[in-house]
Amino acid sequence: MRYFILKENIIPKQYQFSGTEDPLGVFHSRVIYQLYNWIVIEFSDEMWDIVKVELTGKILELEENIATMGCALFSEVREVAKIYESESPYYPGVKVPIEMTPEISTLVVEFMYLFAKEIIEDEYTKRFEVLRDRSPLEHFSWQIQKQEAKEYLADPAGSNVPFLDYISEERELSKDYLAGKIIEKASGFEDNMSTMLVEMQKLLKQFEDCTTIRGINILYEKYLGIRMPTVQAVEEGRMAGEEDWNRIDITEEDVKHGKFNF
Repeated sequence: MRYFILKENIIPKQYQFSGTEDPLGVFHSRVIYQLYNWIVIEFSDEMWDIVKVELTGKILELEENIATMGCALFSEVREVAKIYESESPYYPGVKVPIEMTPEISTLVVEFMYLFAKEIIEDEYTKRFEVLRDRSPLEHFSWQIQKQEAKEYLADPAGSNVPFLDYISEERELSKDYLAGKIIEKASGFEDNMSTMLVEMQKLLKQFEDCTTIRGINILYEKYLGIRMPTVQAVEEGRMAGEEDWNRIDITEEDVKHGKFNF
């Protein structure tokens, strides 16, 4: 089997669970985890060869052990957990105990980091598009304007700036004024973009540096709006008790469940 993290909307519904009539599992695909609009899906090699030609968008392939352990034991903090075992991909199987060894915990942390990275980078890509607020053609035009403005300001007499010449003539504004405004706007955009990129890198670094499931659960709750398991909240004194699910360390305003908090 091959395993991938991708946006749910880039793969046709018929491929999200298929091959139920194929007892040998040759043409098999199945979603094994979902969070927000992201999924982890497993494919047989044969099915992947068919489906991949239809997909567009970012796709991250996972190692099998990271995908299977990560999906089955996502956020698990108990020393002994339970995991489904089945001889068939079409039968959910039965739960069997599994010890959360350091090796397994490391796989889960790696999976949770990679999943969070996809979510965060996608969200910042959307925010970048909002910040840019231009079509690809307009963006390309803006790059030309910026380059010509720099050339003109560096050498007004000897510069070759046909686009700036055209804008100056069309708008009846001096090239000195236009070049200054273009550079001013470009600097403002680049400052905002730089700030956004730094924010993203700092956020990703927190997830990347995390080495425990408990630690990354805290980050998922703080930034991605996914509450940590009740058992962890109780053990860490974040909840009054197993019979009282009210959190005593945060308010609803501190963490908006199911919403990004970055």
